[in-house]
Amino acid sequence: MVVVAAEHGRLPPARYHVAALGILAQRGPGGLRAATLCTALGIPIGRIDEEFGSWAGFVEALLEYWEAEQTWAPAELALAVPDARQRVESLKHLATTLPHEAEAAIRAWAHCDPVVRRTQQRVDAQRTEATRQVIAGLGIDDAVARRLATMGIALLAGMQQVHGPVDVAELRAVLDDYERLVLSELD
Repeated sequence: MVVVAAEHGRLPPARYHVAALGILAQRGPGGLRAATLCTALGIPIGRIDEEFGSWAGFVEALLEYWEAEQTWAPAELALAVPDARQRVESLKHLATTLPHEAEAAIRAWAHCDPVVRRTQQRVDAQRTEATRQVIAGLGIDDAVARRLATMGIALLAGMQQVHGPVDVAELRAVLDDYERLVLSELD
């Protein structure tokens, strides 16, 4: 793990979050501890409490960051594309660029932590809704769009859980197959 020395004693919150996601990706949820994070950032162990109030406060901020950066922002980008078919391509691109190993660790963590579980469920619901909107935007019946959106999120989560690390080329091929299935509803 690369040590990132603190400059002037304070780091922006995003540096903590990015480092924590890296630790999750490498070591899983059991490896994410205050001491490990502080060592990675080159800061004293008490700094997390100073910056976030407590370890629980840090975890809450980390989950908020992950939700915003990996769910809201990508969904807004995909939905902002004017052409319906290009929105599908945009969503596929965004799905292939997620931090898959960190997300797999968050899913594992969600099994034993109710705070993480609620965030994971909210993220899945938000991603499903954004996917439904993209699919419905193609002119596909809403009930079918909902089922296809659920299937798409299940494919993504399944790839993250079954294949670690995720082979992005294989994920792209699976998403291409999924896109063909979605577009077959237009016939």
